[in-house]
Amino acid sequence: MWDGKEQAIFPASNNERSVKYGNRSFELQMNTMGWDIKDEHYQTWKRNIGSGFSAPQRKAAPDNFGNYKNKGKMKLKSTAVYGETIFWKSK
Repeated sequence: MWDGKEQAIFPASNNERSVKYGNRSFELQMNTMGWDIKDEHYQTWKRNIGSGFSAPQRKAAPDNFGNYKNKGKMKLKSTAVYGETIFWKSK
């Protein structure tokens, strides 16, 4: 899996499952899947996104969403960052 800049601009305090970014709506992965980003990936992603970066390094999903039963879990683990894109493996 992968995500782009749109995932990086929302802070941990945002618990919405679906958000608008520009003309698009998308699932906010930190809130539906939960994530855990390795230190080196977090620093690289933050540097590559620049101002406006607000994503937490770790966040458990605050609620279940649709068929996801992830409340309290961090299902996504970072594997790499290229440019403004972060790549995940699902646990």
